[in-house]
Amino acid sequence: MTAIESSQLTPAQRDEFKEVFDLFDADSNGSLTREELASAMGSLGMTPTDEELEAVFIKTDADLSGTIEFPEFAEWVVNKVDLTSQD
Repeated sequence: MTAIESSQLTPAQRDEFKEVFDLFDADSNGSLTREELASAMGSLGMTPTDEELEAVFIKTDADLSGTIEFPEFAEWVVNKVDLTSQD
């Protein structure tokens, strides 16, 4: 768990983000590919260009594994969503 996850997410938020992550982890391997991240972004109403998707992916893939693991995804969501408006 990253510092952002532990300091800003309630257990309910973490569970909700994990559900979303698992929904888009099509092959259930515990990480998101570029295609899976694009699907997740689309479900959030985002329509990134290929260049924007690549930029998000590079910035989010902190460990340079070539995929987005849940802690990286959660940190990205925390940075994109105003958590103060959620219960």
